[in-house]
Amino acid sequence: MITKMLRLHLLSHKDEVKSLLNSLQDLGLVHLDARELHEEDLKGEEHNQLRTMLQKVNQEKAQLKSAQSFLGFFAKTIVTESKSYSGTIAELLEEFSVLLTKKQELKTALDKLKKEEQKLLPWGDFEPKIVQKIRNAGLNIRLFICTLKQKEELVAHSIPHQVISTQGKTCFVATLGDWQAEFTPGEEFSLPLLSLDNVQEERDNKEKDLLALNQKIDLFAQYSNWVKAQMLKEQEKLELAQAETYLHETQTIMSISAWLPLRQKDVVEDHLKKQAGIAFYIEDGIGEANSLDVPVQLKNNIFSKLFEPITGLFSLPAYHEFDLTPFFAPFFAMFFGLCLGDAGYGLIFLSILTFAFFKFKKARAPIVLGMILNLCVIFWGIITGTTFGMNLFEIKIPILSDMALLKSDHVFYLALLIGLFQIFFGMIIQVIGKMVRGGVMAGLSTVGWIILIFFLTVMYLAGQNPTGDFTMGIAVIDFCKSVPTMMNQIGSIIGVALILFFNDLKVNIFLRIGKGLWELYGITGVVGDLLSYIRLFALGVSSAILGTVINSIAMKMLDIPVPVLAQIIFVLFLVVGHIGNMLLAALGSFVHPLRLTFVEFYKNAGFEGGGKPFKPLQKYSKT
Repeated sequence: MITKMLRLHLLSHKDEVKSLLNSLQDLGLVHLDARELHEEDLKGEEHNQLRTMLQKVNQEKAQLKSAQSFLGFFAKTIVTESKSYSGTIAELLEEFSVLLTKKQELKTALDKLKKEEQKLLPWGDFEPKIVQKIRNAGLNIRLFICTLKQKEELVAHSIPHQVISTQGKTCFVATLGDWQAEFTPGEEFSLPLLSLDNVQEERDNKEKDLLALNQKIDLFAQYSNWVKAQMLKEQEKLELAQAETYLHETQTIMSISAWLPLRQKDVVEDHLKKQAGIAFYIEDGIGEANSLDVPVQLKNNIFSKLFEPITGLFSLPAYHEFDLTPFFAPFFAMFFGLCLGDAGYGLIFLSILTFAFFKFKKARAPIVLGMILNLCVIFWGIITGTTFGMNLFEIKIPILSDMALLKSDHVFYLALLIGLFQIFFGMIIQVIGKMVRGGVMAGLSTVGWIILIFFLTVMYLAGQNPTGDFTMGIAVIDFCKSVPTMMNQIGSIIGVALILFFNDLKVNIFLRIGKGLWELYGITGVVGDLLSYIRLFALGVSSAILGTVINSIAMKMLDIPVPVLAQIIFVLFLVVGHIGNMLLAALGSFVHPLRLTFVEFYKNAGFEGGGKPFKPLQKYSKT
């Protein structure tokens, strides 16, 4: 659900406004009503410095993290002691940036030396200057990288040469004299500037320099807590600077508009009454026309709250809307379980998450969400008869095989039934929302859609002859057959009439009929929405089939006529294959339920979105 908000109007003397803003920041419960900010709104050098500082930090963060030597990410030395930097945060970042630049330069130079070393290794350690002196004296020494065949041609042409080394079919050859030949004995190797010994010595020196530089970088870990605290303070300063742009100014009086949660009304009132030189008024009763300006704060029970990050992936609801989080949460968990659909995979994920639950206490909310999702995977994996790619209907495993109820064709029809139910459920939510906001008449058009789709579905299913042993599907078709044809026809006519005459109450009856006829064309969209739910079946089946293929190929590995090697390859193939399939299936099992939620369900529930989050002016630092 969405927390009810109240409008707060504040008046303060111009000289007292900074004290008031600091007071509101300490309170941390008031969201300032921000107008659109422009570049010129933040005037003054101090404000510009603050913005530049935050921009710089955001740019440096990626480098700091990649260096693994800052804000808790240490490369080699874990520094437990936290210290304060003697200068400013800007100076610290500048010093750190210089070290990172030097590190990159050293790494580039080191890589170049290593490549040069690899080129020189086949030639051994010789002094290029001596070779050059010999050349200058008139004895031409040339170096070639050639094939065995090209080396034989050197012999055939009686060219003086010496094989320095060979690597496979490649020869490294030195020739002597000003010989002439009709062929080129391979690729000529240019005389290097440094000997192999010099290159290796320089490489060792660069590695020592890089090690020393990394140690300097690692020392910056001791400023981790100090940097965090300083950045929180800078963030507070910037928010206060922005808050000053929200004020409406006269010659001596400043006015502030803000929002506060209803449940915090008494706390805010008591706080403001203690402030000298201000007047305030709290307004209730926000109309829908002004609700787009109201910040949104979600408030859900323990279960639904776990799914709020998923809500935030798309858009927060507008203030006048329903929060759909508690309505889609059970469906999302069900969809995830059906898409992954392997009890073995779910058990592995659940074991990992259980360990993480006790290891990472600060991340328990998303971990618990993952545990719930994978409990659904285990449930649906058992019900649909798939465990580590094994078909429980074919491979009899005690207890588990007895619990397997739904075969693949059953899951296909179950996915359609679930989709039909969620579409109707979404439309019912849309009806209630419209009626709450605009009265009973506002929701009649959507009621017409519910009635029309229901009776069209009944008529279609009544004409089907059930086959197979899907008990639920047979029961649904039998129910549809029991509905009188006259009732179906009357119901469909009523549904069409409600769509035609109540689709837009703001226009006259003739325009409504025209718009209603156009809306009736949207019935094809409902069919498309329903078919989208087949992905629940398709993903689960594809994951199960791929798991079965992995098992089948692994079994063939046991036929390798080397006993121990066969078992090792069998285990490795099973582990690697199932890990790959598990990760791929998990990705699809998250993405596709998102689509069913944000596209099919949100559309049929009449979701508008566009809500802006409730962000109170607050203190981030402890001091």
